[in-house]
This record gives sequence, C-alpha cells and structure tokens, in this order.
Amino acid sequence: MKSKVGQGAIFTHLFITCINVIGVMKKYLFLLILFSCVSSAYAQSFGLKMGTSLDVLKKQMTLKDVGNYGYSTSSPPKGHPSFQRYWMAITPKHGLCRVCGFSKKISTNAYGTELKRKFEELEAALTSKDGTAEKDDFLKSGSIWDKQCDWMMGLLKNERTLTVYWASGNPVKFPDNIYFIQLVTRALTIEEGYVAVMYSFNNWNDCDEWIKAQANDAL
Repeated sequence: MKSKVGQGAIFTHLFITCINVIGVMKKYLFLLILFSCVSSAYAQSFGLKMGTSLDVLKKQMTLKDVGNYGYSTSSPPKGHPSFQRYWMAITPKHGLCRVCGFSKKISTNAYGTELKRKFEELEAALTSKDGTAEKDDFLKSGSIWDKQCDWMMGLLKNERTLTVYWASGNPVKFPDNIYFIQLVTRALTIEEGYVAVMYSFNNWNDCDEWIKAQANDAL
C-alpha cells in the first residue's frame, strides 16, 4: 500500500532541511571574506535580496511565521514553476540571510528515477548560469541499502546523498551577495520525495550564530 505523508509532516521536513547548515557548505565559510558585492539585477534567489527587512518583505508577499526566525511563502517576487513553497531566514539584526525553495512532492519508483530526473533538470539549469558544480553522489559505507532498487530507501534513511553545490568565485562570482548555492534531494517515503535549492547570502554565518544565541538565551 502506498504510504502517504501529511502536509504538516512535509513542511516540518522542509523546514529542517533548510534551517540546518547542509554539510558541504561548511567547507566554504572562509569564502565570506573574499567576495565583494556586485550590484546588478539578478533573478537568482527568487528575486530576494540579502538584508531585506521583514517589514519590507511583508509588503512584497504574504509570509507565515514558522518560528525560530523562519518564514514561509508560496509567492516570492520571482517564483519558479518547479517550486511550490519557499522558506526564508529573517532576523531583526540581519534581515534576510537565507532562502530555500522546495519542489512539489515527486512520486517516484524505488530506484528514484523521477526524483533524479527533476534533480538533473534543475542541476542543468543552475549549471548554465553558475558554472560547473561540486557533486556528492554516494552511499554511506556499510549501508545495507546498496542495490539500485534500494535507492529511495537509502535516501529516506539518510544513508544516501545526492547534492550539488556552488561557492561564489568557484568558478563564477555570484552577484547580489549570494555566496553559496546548494541543490539537494530528500525522501519523504520510499515512493515520494522532493528537490530543494538553497541560497545563502554573505550574512548567513553571522545570522546563523545570532539565531542560535537567541535560542540559547532560554537555557
């Protein structure tokens, strides 16, 4: 019988995907000090700009407060047809510092064929603008989900990774204070998954530390 995932559980899954610093990004934090701002119109990051305040963003779109300085919307200034929901990190001190877009649920087979197809489509679109990416496509050592028909199960168990990422200046220097872009695959069940894209701005590291500090104040 086909397993279903409720909308509340799905959004929780999406929120965790975006708020966490996805592993490979940590290798590029040193790039923050290397890149200056390039002021030009740019359609990436769904038409959103680093540092934009919550008040200004609320005038541009309907935002839902999902807690921990996270906000969601279905209507950013420049939405993309592949993405259904968007999440932003916005603090009073830093303004906008990260934005993520999440695809609709993708029904797929045990091999992940349809999910991989959407991932490759978006990877090609981003590569055409941002140059060749670094790619991680592997199964954790020792995983029992090592057959092709176990592809989705490995992804669901967080033992399989399929992601690509670009750091500003490697090879293309991004405008609008974007310094890191990542495209990831996630499984909701062995028959459903989604693709997410994350844009982190030059202020994300400070923003992330500030958010953690606010949470720790409650201890």
